[in-house]
Amino acid sequence: MIGRIWQVLASLRTTALLGILIAGYVGLAAIIPQGNRAIELLSLDGTEQLRGLAAYGLTDVFASSWLRALGVLFAGNVLAVLLTTWWEWSSSVRGSTPMPKVAPHQVELAASLPERAVEALRETFRNALGSSPLEEQVEGSKVVMVFETNPAARLAPLLAHLGLVLLVIGAGLASRPPPPARTMVRGQFRVLDSRSGTTGYFDMGQGEPFEFFQWNAKYTLRDYLPSKGRLGPAVRFEEVDSGGKRPPSDFWVYLNAPPGFDQRHRRGTVAIEADWMGMVPAPGSGMASSWAMVLVLGGLGLLIIGAFSGQRAEGRLWIEADGDRVRVLGLPAYRQDPAFQASFARYALLARSAVEG
Repeated sequence: MIGRIWQVLASLRTTALLGILIAGYVGLAAIIPQGNRAIELLSLDGTEQLRGLAAYGLTDVFASSWLRALGVLFAGNVLAVLLTTWWEWSSSVRGSTPMPKVAPHQVELAASLPERAVEALRETFRNALGSSPLEEQVEGSKVVMVFETNPAARLAPLLAHLGLVLLVIGAGLASRPPPPARTMVRGQFRVLDSRSGTTGYFDMGQGEPFEFFQWNAKYTLRDYLPSKGRLGPAVRFEEVDSGGKRPPSDFWVYLNAPPGFDQRHRRGTVAIEADWMGMVPAPGSGMASSWAMVLVLGGLGLLIIGAFSGQRAEGRLWIEADGDRVRVLGLPAYRQDPAFQASFARYALLARSAVEG
């Protein structure tokens, strides 16, 4: 029973399944309001569905027990895969790897300089495969070297899935709304000049004074409410400088106000209508400044490493040098692997250039 549990835990299929579950669960944060934004919406009418999602912890994905449980399982799976891979690799290094009598891929060569053939072959394949021989057997004048064509292939799927999980979690954390203390009001507005009838479009941020058209008065954004009255979201404008003609005043502009609402209810120098408004990260508090971008970059790096590590065909090469007689045998990890067949043709050319060049 314990052996069966370990087998499932150390399976790359489990890695893939957990990676998909975590990525899908974190992806909910992109379509379901999270954190403070969800709390604001829950105070409104007609949010029964959102209340149901909040009851299951889906409005605070990164603090939910579901994500913690999936994270613990994934960490255990990664550790189990690493231990199993290390044990298999160390067992193959410790154990003897006899040269097969029959192999699907083989070639025989004649060395022009027999005394230098072993050294030339060892150096050529060490450079080509990026690793030393897994094993080297010496019997008199005969030397047999065993190479793994792609030792990193065992970990390639694990690295790719781990990178995907880190990438998704990092992107989700980095895109979370910042705390209220690190946000500011922002909106896009259409401003009508009451004198000339000209309409201007302004993108305004909190605390920044704006002077509209030829009027001396200056306005700035102060506050934002997700719902005010029955006109939906609203921002509070303050007339910070009226050119000394009247004391500073403030007024509200509503996102869902009907056309001409501000012009009818506030007889000022300009009439303001909102196209968009909300809370945005303050300068220096956006996604790029989040510590979670480390996870994004790390996950992207692991994903790339895993993708490229698994490109080379996986298998083993036996290189036998006995005097001027050289044999190269190839055994793919997966039967009738066309990628290994193409790779073996290149290995045969490398061996030929090493002993006949």
